[in-house]
Amino acid sequence: MPIEVHAVSRAEFEQWVLAQGGTLPSAEAPATDEAAPAPAAAPTR
Repeated sequence: MPIEVHAVSRAEFEQWVLAQGGTLPSAEAPATDEAAPAPAAAPTR
């Protein structure tokens, strides 16, 4: 099956997503009272 790639602007992409019935993430990060998890420790060898 052939694959096509189309380079489009962010606005065009978002319009396409909405036309397909998809949703876009909100511009705001969700508000939480919890602190972000600490990054994983580097592996030791």
